[in-house]
Amino acid sequence: MGGQDVTTHGTSSSELLQGFQCLEAIPNNASIFSCDDVSMYSNINSEACLKVMTEYLQRDSTRKRFTYNPDALIEAIEIILRSNVMKFGDIFVQQISGVAMGICPA
Repeated sequence: MGGQDVTTHGTSSSELLQGFQCLEAIPNNASIFSCDDVSMYSNINSEACLKVMTEYLQRDSTRKRFTYNPDALIEAIEIILRSNVMKFGDIFVQQISGVAMGICPA
């Protein structure tokens, strides 16, 4: 591309490989890599997440920036992290590990 840096992304390794097929040659100084991220949120330990958030929200430096009751906020976040219920078709399922995607604390 005329010596210009080009940054892009794809949705899968297959899409990346398909993109390479239209190239005549890949320059020797090119850096190409691929990674697939799977189950990121469900792999976040809820207890560890709550501990880190609690420590952050209770810091004096954080409390000076915001006007909130940290104990009430921490309790609300704990309820959210431990009470995720999803609906699949006509059944309800409670998530028992990890952090649910799409919720504000995530």
